[in-house]
Amino acid sequence: MLSLFAAVVLQAAPVDVVVTLRGGTQVMEALRAQPNRTVIDASALYAHLMGAENDIFDFQDFNAFQESPVAEWPAPLKSAWVDAVAYCREIAGPPPWHGRVLPGARCCGRRVGRHLWERYLADQHAARVFVFVFSADSQTTITATLAGLDDADEQLVTRTVPSAAAEAASKDLLKELLAQRGGKRARQRVPVLFTTLEGDPWRPIVAATPAPKPYPTCAKAPSKLIISTPGAIAAALSARWAAVKGEGAPLSCTLRFSSHQELADDGLMGLDPTVVSSVLTCGERTVTHELLKAAPGDSAARVADGLAAALATLSCRVK
Repeated sequence: MLSLFAAVVLQAAPVDVVVTLRGGTQVMEALRAQPNRTVIDASALYAHLMGAENDIFDFQDFNAFQESPVAEWPAPLKSAWVDAVAYCREIAGPPPWHGRVLPGARCCGRRVGRHLWERYLADQHAARVFVFVFSADSQTTITATLAGLDDADEQLVTRTVPSAAAEAASKDLLKELLAQRGGKRARQRVPVLFTTLEGDPWRPIVAATPAPKPYPTCAKAPSKLIISTPGAIAAALSARWAAVKGEGAPLSCTLRFSSHQELADDGLMGLDPTVVSSVLTCGERTVTHELLKAAPGDSAARVADGLAAALATLSCRVK
């Protein structure tokens, strides 16, 4: 049994969260050999959150954004997982994803993975976070990073070596990180997944807009949308819905708006990374349209067209 003093020391030991993918046995052993530190192997969780094990998509889709927390996820954070995955389900809808929806699903999945990783690190009170990724071809490239929980930047070291020498080389990279000899790069952090907006953020349509693309039409679609949320999108949607030529009962709807920041490497090329999500809910039908806040042209018209087309498609499919 531990003495009281030993128990206090163990409890107070700084926490290292360590990830090693496709290698890194010697790195893990070296870190565990350090005195007075607690080492947590989070390799399996990290691989899952970042989609490293996903053979279908180039992002983590969390089983079509319906997945329950995996075994490695802390039980007290269950609601954080469920809410984050449900958010992407609302944004992307069920697969198959194609056209404009696929980028939204991909970006949301990547943001959720990063966001949940941040939540996990905070829950573990991580003092240091090590990530070692081994990429093998004819040789092995090792990419290793080290950061503190709240650091904006992370240390980065890389090395390409013969595969037989990869484990020994990884220990050298670990020494470089511990000696703070690595380069620096900005961390891809998502501490806040989205921010709820109060009211419609889009400016009213004041100029003539091009005729929208033809919407799906069917008699069973509602003849009218009764949107209780005032604003530019509600006005544009109500006007555009006549093109659907529905003959069904009018449908009561609400609009909700939120914003988020896209990850820096998602191809925005210097644009403001703020994206506004417009969510239209009519009874059991929910559709979403996402658009960069800084997008050129008449944003309200584009959002209204996207929501009208998506709701018309969904309404005409309902049996």
